[in-house]
Amino acid sequence: MVILTILFIYLLNNEFHIPKGLKSSINDITRNQYGLDFNYDNFIVNLPSNNISISSFSLSVADKNPFISIGSTTVELASSSKGLGIFSDNPVNKIIINDFKYDMLAPQLEEASGSFKLPSIPANEIHLNGFVINTPYGFFDLSNNKVILKKEGNIVDILLDIPNG
Repeated sequence: MVILTILFIYLLNNEFHIPKGLKSSINDITRNQYGLDFNYDNFIVNLPSNNISISSFSLSVADKNPFISIGSTTVELASSSKGLGIFSDNPVNKIIINDFKYDMLAPQLEEASGSFKLPSIPANEIHLNGFVINTPYGFFDLSNNKVILKKEGNIVDILLDIPNG
């Protein structure tokens, strides 16, 4: 119990990188149960600043091209109690997604072996900075566009920033 307490105090006061071994274990579980592979370069948890960041994230049906890839993501946790806000009703203040790519031509979740469902994320804001969508009807490069979804109560505002549009 003392070791867990020391570890918890350490995590509350320091930034740490999720080890690659844990990534491999999680990937084994998602592959075996859902037929999905995920990959990332860095996964950093920084509870003193209430941030979680992931770079070069991708999600694919096992051994196929990714249907979702993201350049980088920062999740700003609720500011209460150094990361303990994750136990509140709105644990996520803001999600910032940079360089989102969705490939509709790559094998999708329906083709995975399990019944995986993307979770609902109780975030107050979602910022999407640049996105590319590959569809059967064409390739849409909107990498200079920004979308902000902002929730207040039961109302969601959508803000679009379309340069030269």
